[in-house]
Amino acid sequence: MRMIHRGGAALIEARLNQTMKNTEKDKEARNLIEQLERSRGAKVSKPQDRSYDLLIRESSGDIHAEIKGMDMQSTWVGINGIRALQRLIDDPAYRLYFCAFGNVPAVLRCRSAWLYSVLQWDLPELDKLQKAITYLSDPALKSKVKLLCRVTFHLPIALGLLIKAFESLDPKKCQNTVDGIWRFDAGIWKQTFHPPVTQAASGGHS
Repeated sequence: MRMIHRGGAALIEARLNQTMKNTEKDKEARNLIEQLERSRGAKVSKPQDRSYDLLIRESSGDIHAEIKGMDMQSTWVGINGIRALQRLIDDPAYRLYFCAFGNVPAVLRCRSAWLYSVLQWDLPELDKLQKAITYLSDPALKSKVKLLCRVTFHLPIALGLLIKAFESLDPKKCQNTVDGIWRFDAGIWKQTFHPPVTQAASGGHS
């Protein structure tokens, strides 16, 4: 039996510990998002489809929520699974919820277009990602190997700074990208960024 070098074992343990911490943050974030959306009058439930985290029913339609619990200092976000990546590109009801933990937790709810704009992606780069997903989704390939797909996106600055920057922007500049930003202070949700009025119907029907 091959022995694992002490340094390698330490690295594996560190990665497992980080994975556990991230899982706990996602659970805490999910609880906060449920509380936030219920306070806004939405109905929240666990979806049968595991390609997103929560099904949020608003008067304007359904939201397929992907929830990320992160530190204010975090500079990367991971999307797990081929179907989740397909939703990121193709699903108009898909929303990313970034829950940034700090003294006052902040939640940024955005569309896929926000992530593309922050990453400064253009159409050729999106086309490459779409082709990669199409290839990995090929039934002939999936019948031979088990794919555990994860894509990591690196943010240009820390999440907390990004949220602050968008809070100060003219909402008209965030048309169809940011649905809202909220902060949970002293047990109360306070909305610190409101989308343009024309964006009020933010959901998509499924």
